[in-house]
Amino acid sequence: MDSSMKLLSNINFNYIFQTLFDQLLHFFSKKSYSTGKLDKNIKAHQVYGFDIEANNLIIDYLRENFPIPAQIISEESKSILIGGNEPKFTFIIDPVDGSVNVKQGLNIFSVGIALLTGINQLSIKNVIASFVGNFLTAECFIALKGKGAYCNSQQITGSKHVKPNTFIINFELSHSNLKNYPNLLNIIPKIHQVRSLGSAITAMSLVAKGSLDAHIDIRNRLTIENILPPSLIIQESGGIITDDKGNELKPAFNLNQPYSLVVSGNNTIHNWILENLKKT
Repeated sequence: MDSSMKLLSNINFNYIFQTLFDQLLHFFSKKSYSTGKLDKNIKAHQVYGFDIEANNLIIDYLRENFPIPAQIISEESKSILIGGNEPKFTFIIDPVDGSVNVKQGLNIFSVGIALLTGINQLSIKNVIASFVGNFLTAECFIALKGKGAYCNSQQITGSKHVKPNTFIINFELSHSNLKNYPNLLNIIPKIHQVRSLGSAITAMSLVAKGSLDAHIDIRNRLTIENILPPSLIIQESGGIITDDKGNELKPAFNLNQPYSLVVSGNNTIHNWILENLKKT
């Protein structure tokens, strides 16, 4: 174990992530948060008061509870250093994935945090711990690399389905013209049910526990802070995450790099989706 990893050996990630989620659940349950519009963030997305309030709560919590030298990267704030001046790790946080849902009174949104080794490449391969909190169901998803994925302390696995007529798949379709994605019509009529939750992190965590069979987003709009927090949970539950061609997702170096992806609960589902996306 190298010196940087020794810094993590005494950290109880399960307790710390669960405690943070409890605080966030309390924050959103009060309904006293601000829903006013603020400036747009670094991705030119609309920011609401509750985005900043949740972001600040998380940063303050990490600063107080993770005694490790790390940088914190969020779409809602500038990069922040905690625990010292020579960071060895990176926290990627998405304080509210599903902000439009919150604004509209739809309780479908999640928080996501990923801890990565190093500070340069934002890569799935570098994720060593991750946390997703689903505010609708009060489910706390946690994964540590090589130690499985858990939801409310119960180990989870992805879908066991293998027949397309049993698949429930989430598609992200906002800001897109379906005429540009005719290959989706190779999939939608053949499956059991379609969903579109408006929160990628929520959808991907539900793939990890088998509630959804897959999540498809081929708009080339998703960015890395939406992907890294659930990525380890998906992999540790036996699921697969690739781009829409079946390739590994390339590392990002900022939060503006766009991605298309396919996330599936097992190899059979994933291969079927990729095969049908290729058809013309």
